[in-house]
Amino acid sequence: MRNNYWDNWKGIAIIAVVSVHVLSKTSSFPLDSFNNLFGVFLRQFVNFCVALFFFLSGYFTPKDSPESNVGFYKKRISKIFLPYLIWTFIYTPIHLLGGDFSLSKFIYNLIFGTGIFIGYFVIALIQLVLLTPFLYKIKLKSVWLVFMSISLCVSIGYTYYFQLIDHGSPLSKFPFNGLPFFIWLPFYLLGFYLSKINRGITLSTRKITYSYVLLVILSLVEAFYWLNSNREFSVSQLKVTTYLASVAVCLYVISTYKAVDKKSYLTWLGENSYFIYLSHLFVMAPLAVIFRKIPFVYNNSVLYYLVMSICIIMLCALMKIITVKLFSAKIANKFLG
Repeated sequence: MRNNYWDNWKGIAIIAVVSVHVLSKTSSFPLDSFNNLFGVFLRQFVNFCVALFFFLSGYFTPKDSPESNVGFYKKRISKIFLPYLIWTFIYTPIHLLGGDFSLSKFIYNLIFGTGIFIGYFVIALIQLVLLTPFLYKIKLKSVWLVFMSISLCVSIGYTYYFQLIDHGSPLSKFPFNGLPFFIWLPFYLLGFYLSKINRGITLSTRKITYSYVLLVILSLVEAFYWLNSNREFSVSQLKVTTYLASVAVCLYVISTYKAVDKKSYLTWLGENSYFIYLSHLFVMAPLAVIFRKIPFVYNNSVLYYLVMSICIIMLCALMKIITVKLFSAKIANKFLG
């Protein structure tokens, strides 16, 4: 039976995803302006979203090792890839209007996730799914701890190498700075480990909360350190302080677990989070054009963030409801997420 607790957290995470992308507008204002600084500040509190999705993906892999790797891949990857493929086609008119479309470009976009602009999550998750059958072979706790520690160092080391030493490389830019699976592997491993290897682990919610508060404060300090030289990195989900704050959020989710029977709008958002992830930028593009014609909203970051976020979520919800009415929930979920 589906537990609404997890869907509530997925709902929170998808709201945070929408927030991240709406807040990208704040970078268009002068660095020292309130409009820009509002975006830098708020990003530190919503940057956990993608990490949490990878964590939950690892947590909810099957308990037992699959009998057939091919069957495992077919089931898991088709569930992820089919909606992604269809939404890549749906986004095509945006690329056509931008004069940035050809068959070779479509294939490139499909492979690297740029067809829906933020498909790096899907591509990275597919890579992690391909790795998953091998994770079941790790049985010793000590090996898991070493593996997770190494993966964390590789992930953070990769990010900082291309931000500090080879900043001009394409690998330092989006989407390639988030595309390789090993960047997100520590979150996936942590979720996998906690659910499959050590279910009886006891986590102190108080200590995790204190750690999170400290790490968010440090992420703000680091953000303002990078602000003048690398504004994009100042709001990144991959700064070491933000990265560790996201780990704290993942542990908090586990430590506060309790069964939730009552459904809410947040639960519905969580159940449909993949649809919203795939569709929200498609909705956001025309909304941005509309709000550009309303200066008092467009030029006020706080108001723009609130109005745009609410509109995006409501329109995505409406789109999903309509597709379910037209095709049935089973078909809508299978083909559109």
